[in-house]
Amino acid sequence: MEAPDAMMERMNTPTYDGLPPRQATFVDGRIAGLSQFDAYREAYGAGQLEKSVHECASRLSSTAKVSQALRERRAALAKRTDANEDRIVRGILAVADDPDAKHADILRAWELLGKRLGIFIERHETLNVNVDTSKLDDFTLDELLAFRETRRLKLVEGESHALKPEDSNALVTAPTGNGRHLES
Repeated sequence: MEAPDAMMERMNTPTYDGLPPRQATFVDGRIAGLSQFDAYREAYGAGQLEKSVHECASRLSSTAKVSQALRERRAALAKRTDANEDRIVRGILAVADDPDAKHADILRAWELLGKRLGIFIERHETLNVNVDTSKLDDFTLDELLAFRETRRLKLVEGESHALKPEDSNALVTAPTGNGRHLES
């Protein structure tokens, strides 16, 4: 929150984009990533009820001059971002094509370019074993790790279809080494 003197000074400063200073402050806040609510509070102070701030911020965002200023500022920001992105890609290409660069640097450059182009997509597989966690307290860590390894081996061996969706309540058992079976 600005000090009162700083707020008065800002209120008396010339506007940009044809907006009054408080509206310009609101636009600055939105461009900086603040929510409508927070940008409005920064521009107009915190003396209003929360519901009123939401309504006023929404109304202010939809006014012609403010929405035009937001579009123009976002377009300018996107243009700068695109220029920076192009510069970064050119730099990575320079490393990828540099015969004097280290092999690891060249490989990393090609990896980054592949990710940028969508060739390499990182995927993470999540396995839901449907374990009733209340039963886990009965088992030791070694028993749980043995169960996990058994499930992993089944998946590696292509038995991921062992449990069909309609069998989601079926029991999967793994020996735990002490005669008990871990059920999920």
